[in-house]
Amino acid sequence: YVGAFTLLFLPQLRLTRGAAAWLVSSIYTPKSYAEYLAAIGVILLSAGISFLFTYYLSKFIAKSFNVVHIKKLSYVVAVTLVVISYLLTGPMGIAVLLVSTAIGMMAAAFNTRRSYCLGGLILPVLISMTGHTGYFMHLLGLG
Repeated sequence: YVGAFTLLFLPQLRLTRGAAAWLVSSIYTPKSYAEYLAAIGVILLSAGISFLFTYYLSKFIAKSFNVVHIKKLSYVVAVTLVVISYLLTGPMGIAVLLVSTAIGMMAAAFNTRRSYCLGGLILPVLISMTGHTGYFMHLLGLG
């Protein structure tokens, strides 16, 4: 309730709760109530469109499970993700994809939470965002 109240009725507080709000606030912050209402309208419109899209898409996918085997579908999705990753990022993106996949599989291998592995992925990004990459690479003996 507090978050909804703050979002809808107190935009002048400029409070950012959560990582997504913090990252978006560096890109866009409404300057007036008209911009604030327009941003809320766009959020509600996109949420409504995504709800309808997801609703009808889930019906289609539920019907297709009788036709397509889940194992074959998983292979198609995996290949599609690798192709998209290669097209958007090149060979370096495939390397990052393989490393992050291996880190994600460690959770199942060691029977731990996936959030612990997520910390291993987020920490290097945070270090890079602070501009201390060279210091940490020197500290680890990598550079």
